[in-house]
Amino acid sequence: MWTLRLFLIIVGLVFLVWLFFYTRRHPPRKRRREADGGQGMGSTSADGVPAPEQDSAAAGDRSPASIPATPVGDASARERLFVLVLRFPGNGVDAERVIQALKRTGLQPGEQQIYHRIGTDGVLLYRVADLFEPGILYPLAPEARLRGLTFFSRAEPGADASMRVDHMLGGIRQCAGYLGGRIEDGSHCLLTAARELQLKLQAAGATHEE
Repeated sequence: MWTLRLFLIIVGLVFLVWLFFYTRRHPPRKRRREADGGQGMGSTSADGVPAPEQDSAAAGDRSPASIPATPVGDASARERLFVLVLRFPGNGVDAERVIQALKRTGLQPGEQQIYHRIGTDGVLLYRVADLFEPGILYPLAPEARLRGLTFFSRAEPGADASMRVDHMLGGIRQCAGYLGGRIEDGSHCLLTAARELQLKLQAAGATHEE
């Protein structure tokens, strides 16, 4: 009986030694994690271009911008997107008239097929895009009509952001003088004196957006 027990013990030890060396040569493979279903949902330009509205009555008004979270410590984490909207009444305004008004305001076509306002020192002050998708402002069909424009600038609150917002306010008012329309803030509310003051305070870094 003791011979059988000794034999089983030896077989067990041999098996354990074999298993040890086998697992060292053939480590178990890690299972890949399945792709997160939340990833890949929507995207925002690296330049922080606001997402244009859906050109549909069912879509309704929505916030024109959604900036993705930026890692803490990154300089861009302190930047904010400042947005104004010029909404045209009725069926909108002829594209040719809109383009001429933008040029008279000092804007010029640039990257992402939208218009840019460049300062005398070569600094980008703000940009203008079509309020509705796909947001581009050129090329446009001769018979195209635009129903609104989005004016926006991204900067860290402070003197620089205040300067950009002041230029943007002047530009949108100049365009509204040429084309008509309603000036709104980034929440699509009428830009009253109180809301304009709040925007300027946010640009100066004196308050935080609610």
